[in-house]
Formats: sequence, structure tokens, C-alpha cells
Amino acid sequence: MTSVEIDPDGKKQHLVESFNLVDEGSSVLWEAVVRDDYNAETVVETLLEVFERQGLPRQLRFDRDPRFVGSASGRDFPAAMVRMLHVLGIHPVICPPHQPQKNGFVERYNRSYKYECVLTECPANLQETQKVTAAYKEFYNMARPHQGLSCGNKPPRVAFPELPALPSLPLVVDPDSRLKALEGERFVRKVRARRRVFVGQVRILRGARMERTTCRDEDST
Repeated sequence: MTSVEIDPDGKKQHLVESFNLVDEGSSVLWEAVVRDDYNAETVVETLLEVFERQGLPRQLRFDRDPRFVGSASGRDFPAAMVRMLHVLGIHPVICPPHQPQKNGFVERYNRSYKYECVLTECPANLQETQKVTAAYKEFYNMARPHQGLSCGNKPPRVAFPELPALPSLPLVVDPDSRLKALEGERFVRKVRARRRVFVGQVRILRGARMERTTCRDEDST
């Protein structure tokens, strides 16, 4: 949030952010979770909380934020969030770089949220941001006319008062089920200078050393 003051004693990158999830097709805003500590771990935590409340979607489309894919290119071994989605049976759809139109439903909401909420209310801290975001979520879903073709100039929740029920978050999962999505994939192992081993762009071993030993045969003459 551009209006939130940065804590001088904290890390500059730890700004207040809203994790927005929009239903593709209906434009219904599923969730808008505001936190000031988003990283690869807390993103997974937040998604699990959302899935517990809303159910499991068939697929999830997202951009190449390093907290989602592990690197800007997404070439490395699947990141934690991607592996979690596979375990839950959710198909991850990673958008191509520099093509926000591929994720148009959430990008459209982000623009409205920025200009109609953030730049209007100008929240100054985490608590204020959470409050104005919750109010805007209600307004966006229930009162704000949406010009998308599927909504017909009606608010998303008015145009779609009932959405299909989604499967519940399972109590037990098979952590190895994610490997099915990797069938046929090839990950090249490279040994670079100083004996550093990489899979893709991820270093998995640092500085291995082989010690040469000379053995003496006591029976030799």
C-alpha cells in the first residue's frame, strides 16, 4: 500500500499487501487478505485458510511472483506453493511473464481496488488497511455494478447469488502425490566451478571435497 508508512526499524520490503483471489468467470471476490509479512511460507498459510473457508477450486491462476513460483522465471524445481497445489489436486496455471491480460479477472479487480479504495481512503497502517479492504470487498461484491459480460452491469454477488459448492479441504493428504505432476519432466544436474551442484537454477550442494588417500601394502617389497 503506497499510503502506509514504512516502519523505520523494520525491513523496507515488508509493506502492507492484499492477497486478492477472484473467481474466474463470475468476478466474485473470494478473499482479500491483508498482511504485512507475506513471504513464501505465509502465502501458503493464507491459501490454506482460504481453502478451508471457500473449498478447493479446480485450478488457480497466478503470476510469477517469486513467493509463488520460487524465481521470476519459474524454471526451477516447483516452489512450495506449486507443490502444495498439486498435493491438493488443484491445477496451477502460471501466467507468462509481462502478460497481465492472462489473469484479467484479478487484474481488473486490482485496478478498481487501487483507485476506488486505496487511493481514496489512504489507509496509514495495517489495521486501517484491513478495515477499508473488508468494507470495499462487501461493496464490490454486493453493491458496485460490474461491467463484465458475465455480470451484465450487476454486482458480482447479485449476478451470481449462488456458486457451485467446492470440495472441502481434506484432513489427510499424500505428500508424494505431487510427483505425478512431474512425470516426464527432466531436471538437469550441473556441476559448476568449486564443485557446486545445481538442479535447474537451485544450488543443492555446496563445496564437496574428495580427499585422496595413499594406501601402503605392508606385504610389498
